[in-house]
Amino acid sequence: MRGSLDSDADVVNEQELVTALKEKGMSDPETVDMLQRWCSAQEAEVEKAGTVDARIDFELRRADVYFEAGYEDDSYNTFCDAMTLAEQLGRLDLCERVSAEMKKFSS
Repeated sequence: MRGSLDSDADVVNEQELVTALKEKGMSDPETVDMLQRWCSAQEAEVEKAGTVDARIDFELRRADVYFEAGYEDDSYNTFCDAMTLAEQLGRLDLCERVSAEMKKFSS
């Protein structure tokens, strides 16, 4: 799993998020809050970076989290969203990166 942003005490650790998703699921309000806080922190970093590469990195991290937590459909959908964005922008390098990440999970 890619590194997490732990610069603020309120920021959610990715491994803790994966564990909560595995153990409690998306129907648990605390886990949903944790996921939303993690996504918000990641979105802030994407906005700060201001690049498509940062957006794709975030989508790949989110797909990793979903996959590791057992949410394979959500993971696949997130990969597809990342691929669509890369294709729309004509960024073959990003398409190849997304494809390579997807292949890791299809084995």
